[in-house]
Amino acid sequence: MKKTIFTKLLVTNMTLVIIIHVIIGVSISLLYKSYIYNKIRNENKVYSLMLYKIFFLSDNKLKIEDISDKLNLDIIIFDDKGFTNLDMMKYSSYPKSIGPNLHLKDEYIEKLRNSNIIGLKGEYFDGKKADVYSTLIPIIEDGEMKLIININNSKSEINKVLWDMNIAIIIFGVIMLILSSLFLLRFLKKSLVNPLKKLNEVLFKISTGEVDKRIDFKGNEEFETLAKSFNIMADSIENAERNRQEFISNVSHEIRSPITSINGFISGLLDGVIPEEKTKHYLKIASNEIKRLMRLTNDLLDLSSIDNEENIELEKIDIVDLIKLSVESFIPKMKQKNLLLDLQFEEIELMVLTNKDKMMQILTNLIDNAVKYSKNDGQLSIVVVNRASKVLVTIYNEGDIIPEESLSRLWERFYKIDKSRTSKESTGLGLSIVRTIISRLKEDIWVENVGTSGVAFTFTIQKTNY
Repeated sequence: MKKTIFTKLLVTNMTLVIIIHVIIGVSISLLYKSYIYNKIRNENKVYSLMLYKIFFLSDNKLKIEDISDKLNLDIIIFDDKGFTNLDMMKYSSYPKSIGPNLHLKDEYIEKLRNSNIIGLKGEYFDGKKADVYSTLIPIIEDGEMKLIININNSKSEINKVLWDMNIAIIIFGVIMLILSSLFLLRFLKKSLVNPLKKLNEVLFKISTGEVDKRIDFKGNEEFETLAKSFNIMADSIENAERNRQEFISNVSHEIRSPITSINGFISGLLDGVIPEEKTKHYLKIASNEIKRLMRLTNDLLDLSSIDNEENIELEKIDIVDLIKLSVESFIPKMKQKNLLLDLQFEEIELMVLTNKDKMMQILTNLIDNAVKYSKNDGQLSIVVVNRASKVLVTIYNEGDIIPEESLSRLWERFYKIDKSRTSKESTGLGLSIVRTIISRLKEDIWVENVGTSGVAFTFTIQKTNY
């Protein structure tokens, strides 16, 4: 049988309850036992005072026998020196086969002179074993001990009273144990088993693909916190699943379109549908589609490489030189659109701590994006400024602004402002690659519209002073 959390908690709590009940029961039993013996001593003290008055003040000593019979008292009377005789023992069941005089131990007499009551369990005053609880009570008057009264109670009767009390404690303990067990079962089921069962059901549904399921716990702070954390995790799983499906859909779309075009051109050539003089034209289109597939493949590989790369090695480089080097490869495209290039460097040399290859990839993607979406005869600016421990690089292009609803989605994979996806040049992964690299470098990047005719991308780089 498997030990569940519920079983372990139930056994632990039940064990604790039993231990508590045993401790309480034993404590009550001991307290009650002490109470009974104290009560007997106090009652015997009262009886002793009454017997003393009868013994000294009454001419008829038979009254002691009357009281003994009526109260069922076993009495032995000692004088102030601790002596007794058969006459003073006639009210007791003590064995009479003794000499004419008996004497208390000296240690008893010393204690009795100090007004102490002596209680002896299971023996008479002389140590003889018997079923009695024997109390020796001194009668002190004006500082002198006048008499010693010995009252013997039946120990069996005392034990019977104590046993009845113990039985009552046991019965009460069993009832409380049953009630506490039922309470624990209900409490644990409500506060632990049901929430865990609900959590397990939701986990199973999520594992089978129902990623929209959530948990709602009320009244238990720990489970409310667990529910919040679980729901955050579930949101992440749902987002990941949605992104996965969207990613597959986007990749399928991006791949299907060029493959369909290439297949159509090749089929047309094989079937002789395309005229010979158009062959070169369609082969060129097919070649462009293949290059588009290669760009998509390379971008996907780049993303996968960045995601799986554990550590990015940093080095000291001059960001000004790297920007100039990156710009050179785009000069021909800028000339085609007759763009005005404006490079603004706050310093002729700015040393930063970054990864050269990754930074080149960021600059290449952002400059390519800026050239692509710049209007003809427009301006393209790259501004580098020094801000405390950071260097800020801004790449601005003059062209159409980005709709507000698209600003926050530009970093999503395959997201294109062009909903028809007619662009053959963009894979929709460039900005996602940039954002991923920036995040891995623990830097920041943002985009904003400038006025009504421009867009600026700005990112940070860690500056180094050595």
